[in-house]
Amino acid sequence: MKKYDAANDTLSDPEQIKLLLLYIFIAVRRPMTETELTDAVRYDELCNYFDMAGCLKELVRGGLVDRTEIDGDYYYSPTAKGFSTLSELEHYIPKSVRDKANLASTKTLASIIRKEAVGTEIKEVPMGYMVTLTLNDESMRIFETTLYMPSIGQANALCKSFKEDPEKVYFAFMNAVTEKTSEEEA
Repeated sequence: MKKYDAANDTLSDPEQIKLLLLYIFIAVRRPMTETELTDAVRYDELCNYFDMAGCLKELVRGGLVDRTEIDGDYYYSPTAKGFSTLSELEHYIPKSVRDKANLASTKTLASIIRKEAVGTEIKEVPMGYMVTLTLNDESMRIFETTLYMPSIGQANALCKSFKEDPEKVYFAFMNAVTEKTSEEEA
């Protein structure tokens, strides 16, 4: 189990990669999609994508990770058996890789939280689409608006733009609705 490139902290041994994946799941402390997991291991090139994908499937087959479908996406999370296995074998992951995995997990968790904070919904109505945009913080909804869009292309573009920079949309909206009030107060 020692296929490890110390020069760049890249794992190639399938057993170490499986432990690394469990380590990342447990560090993030929430279910993750394969894309989120891929982002975490690619952040510092902790292992090869193809090795990771194969090891993820083996973890599911072995009962160490559960795979659950939610709204068309598959989410993965460690089972009790996965937690137990990692606690017994974590020392097989080199410390330098664990350190990088911790940093990658922190960045991945921040990305997941941001994605969860930004919401979009498109509903078809006669003659177009109603697009609802929401922005939440940890305890409350701080912004919600619903706009009419005449085409699905425009609705999708609005959602994409909002997801890419929700703060820009929020502040532009706030400036637009408070501008007249500020002028009246002056």
